[in-house]
Amino acid sequence: ALGLSCWVDVAFAHPHVWTDMRSQFIVSDEGLITGVRVEWKTDKAYATDALDGFPINPDKTYAAEDLKKLTDENLSALADYGYFVFFRFNGEKQPIGKAFDGLQTFNPKDGRLTLLFSVSLEQPLDPHQGTVTLKVHDPESFIDFGYVDCKPILI
Repeated sequence: ALGLSCWVDVAFAHPHVWTDMRSQFIVSDEGLITGVRVEWKTDKAYATDALDGFPINPDKTYAAEDLKKLTDENLSALADYGYFVFFRFNGEKQPIGKAFDGLQTFNPKDGRLTLLFSVSLEQPLDPHQGTVTLKVHDPESFIDFGYVDCKPILI
């Protein structure tokens, strides 16, 4: 039996960042889950604060090297929190590795940043052998994660 589930906590404390989120399981050719690719689109207020001090181009965009620097800073800080990514297999917490393939973009039309990155599992999981659960949340409720309405979870 194939068992996969994803869920997100609703924040009850006062969040400082609101994020629209999408997750995609990374699956090997053998059908094992090896990690997750996440996409977080932050609110405009956070984007304004995060980009403060970076020069803005005439077309209201930011230089790729500045967005790369911000991405590296974000992923470095998120490492202390396990990137807010929590895997379980048959109820048992699974260790993860470091984030990779980080990319951040800025949309001048809506003023929001989108952070994409992947996190690998230390050991691949076979969904045919049990239930794989992915939970993306901030236990301290500083960031409010909410799945997008259109294609929130991709496999």
